[in-house]
Amino acid sequence: MLMNYSLARQPEQVLVHRVIGRSYYAECSDPPASIKCMYGGVGRYVDDGGRAYSVDDEGYLVLNRGNGYSVEKSTPTPMETFCIFFPDDLVASVAADLTRDANARLAAPTGDGAVLFDLIEHRHPHEGEVARRVASIRGAAVAGRLSDDWLEEAMVELAASLVAAQETTRVRIARLPWARAATRRELYRRIHVARDYMHACLAEPFSLAETARAAALSPYHFLRAFRTILGVTPRAYVTAERVVRARRLLEQTSLSVTEVAAQTGYESLPSFSTLFRKRTGLAPVQYRRAHRQMRNPR
Repeated sequence: MLMNYSLARQPEQVLVHRVIGRSYYAECSDPPASIKCMYGGVGRYVDDGGRAYSVDDEGYLVLNRGNGYSVEKSTPTPMETFCIFFPDDLVASVAADLTRDANARLAAPTGDGAVLFDLIEHRHPHEGEVARRVASIRGAAVAGRLSDDWLEEAMVELAASLVAAQETTRVRIARLPWARAATRRELYRRIHVARDYMHACLAEPFSLAETARAAALSPYHFLRAFRTILGVTPRAYVTAERVVRARRLLEQTSLSVTEVAAQTGYESLPSFSTLFRKRTGLAPVQYRRAHRQMRNPR
């Protein structure tokens, strides 16, 4: 199933794109700024710079205007791709408005003179105001309630929330303990490139050296920077994300526990079961049974 929604006066510019199916591949060479979501499975994006992003039920991806990409998914059961594309210059004009004083805003209400707003690209968890507004637009799309007037307002509010979230991130970067601003920004970018690489490779054995290579850092420098920026070690982060993915697979699919273990990077079923029980208090089979009973109480 494919659904695209565009404003009636701008039919050439898709604002909401929704696809449900088992397999999907697309390329986009000169896209607008966008937010990418996947539900019911895992999709893989690769951008112009060769950076790989894994997108699933746990988070959304932000990509800049002009950053081309390919997207691919292939799953045994249908999953949903949901994308929101911002109209040209909307994010930049909202960013400019939010940095002007009130008089300047009134003098240029259409955002004339807006500068390019450089989004910090990486995967974000489905938390906070941006995620709430994305969920609202998706809900309207699923229910068939999208309309031009409602969507135009919703897109402006979403852009404002995205700009605010990005500014919060910039403040967080400014507080990192490295002296030069350029160093702080670059290390933040590299650590999140590596983090997104880790998400894309959760089904494979974790290697500190290979992950550090994705960030173009030495293992020692990568380990220190990752812990400083994200508050945990790379191995602890991977372990936590594997449990999150395993829980989702047990909840949403009929994959066997052995298959779930393989898709979360564990060749040994006993090792996977021991870790899962330690983190959740239940063995994988018990967790699946308890979740189904919660969803279908008698």
